Formats: sequence, structure tokens, C-alpha cells
Amino acid sequence: MVNKAGRVLCLTLALTLSLSAQGRRGQRGARRGSDALPGGTVAHRDLAYVSNGHTLQKLDLYLPKGNKKVPLIIFIHGGAFTRGDKKDQDAAPFLSEGYAFASLNYRLSQDAIFPAQIEDCKAAVRWLREQGIERIGILGTSIGSCTAFLAFTHDPAIDVGVFNHVSGYFADVVFKGISTHHVREPIEPHLTLEELREYWTPISPLPFIPKLLKMKPRPMRFIAARYDLTFPVDLSKQVIEEVKSRGIDLDVVWLPCGHYTLAELPWKAIDAWKIATFFRKHL
Repeated sequence: MVNKAGRVLCLTLALTLSLSAQGRRGQRGARRGSDALPGGTVAHRDLAYVSNGHTLQKLDLYLPKGNKKVPLIIFIHGGAFTRGDKKDQDAAPFLSEGYAFASLNYRLSQDAIFPAQIEDCKAAVRWLREQGIERIGILGTSIGSCTAFLAFTHDPAIDVGVFNHVSGYFADVVFKGISTHHVREPIEPHLTLEELREYWTPISPLPFIPKLLKMKPRPMRFIAARYDLTFPVDLSKQVIEEVKSRGIDLDVVWLPCGHYTLAELPWKAIDAWKIATFFRKHL
């Protein structure tokens, strides 16, 4: 029998391979991330979590062998609210360790104005609860991390959160990040950073942190990169300090890499370890 440490190591290794595959798909184009599922897996793809909803309001649900009631991890993809797909995360690493796994699509900014994306996340959680899922963890990366965190602050039905890359204000990411200049250029002649920050408050994590004080304490981990030029480090520090200043329990991991090098060895392996150990401990 594999002990707990061995199981976490297996999940870490599997996640490392999965994160690596995500990076390659980002360069070659997406493919379905769950082609090689563990034996006995029950896969339900393209399930509508909103009745008569938008074509993107669907999720893929994977149940481990035995189809018993187990904790579920829900994945929120990134893509700056304009792209991304539920295929972007491989379910196999989670299934191999006995978790159920759900990856959802949600309406993008060209389909519905914010906060539709958060409403979709909450609707998916509500639907999963109705299917009998008793414990739910949420995982997001890049802008998917912001979306996942906003869902976490609005929905007490989510039990555990792991957020890969963190920032307080989306406007600051656009104005200061080196990979968002194409978004900033058409805006900058018309709006100051302060004005854009105000207009984009509804899609920014920091203003919603106080909502956590009205909910039961739940485990959450922020994973940030010390040399991140897309989610600049001062923005990550700002949101971390805001959470801690309010006395909210927060686990923080700093990795000595950048935003995109987090998908390269050895950082992706360490990142996978930090994700795996937190869910194993709390979910």
C-alpha cells in the first residue's frame, strides 16, 4: 500500500506532466486533456450546468473508479476572459489519487459582460452540489486564478481554494504587465489607471476580500512568482498583505521564477507539489 507521502508524490509527478502538457498545448493549440484516463473512470463530457443556457455553460465531469462520493476539484481556465477551454487541464492526475474532477467552460467577455463569469462558476458549483458532491476545492491559474478567487469570495459552498498567480486589481495588470500592452494601448489615451481601476473593480479580487470575513474560515493558498512580469510582484504583495491585514488565514508560496517559466522545470514540479499537498491536507 502506498502511504500518504507516496500518494502526494505520485499526484505531484502527474501534475507536473499535466502542467507541462498545458504549456505545449498553448504553443500548438488545444487538445482534449484527458485522453488517457485511469481504468474505471466514468467521464461525463459537455454537461450543461445551466438549463437552456449558453453553449459555453458546460462542464466535463470525471468520477474515479467506483463512482463513490469523493471530494471534487474544479478547474477554472485562464485566457484573459477572451479565450481558454475546459480541455486545458488534464483530469488524470486528480483521478489517480481518488478525487473527482470537473473542468468548466464559462461565458467569455465577448459573450456576456462581467460578472457573468463568476455567476457561471457559482452556477457550476451549485449544480455539482445538486449531483451529490459534498466537498469541493477550486483551482485556477493566471486570470483563471482571479476568477476562481472571486468565486471563492462569493460562494461559501467552495471548501478549499488554490490560486496560481495572484493580483489585486486587473487594471494594474493591464497597465503594468509586459504581456498586456496590446490591451493597454487602445485604452491608455482615454483612461488613466485610476479611472480604469475604478471601472474594473467588479473583476478585481482585492475589493472583495472583506466578504471572506462574513464566511466561515476556509483553507486557501496563494502561489506567486517572485519574478512575475505579467502579474507584477508588487501587485501580488498588495493582495497578500490585504488578506493578512484583515486577520484572514492565508497560506502563501513564493516561487523564484516568472509567470510563464512557472510552466518549465523545475518550477512546474514545485508548483505541482504545492498544489497537491494543499489539497491532500485540506480537501
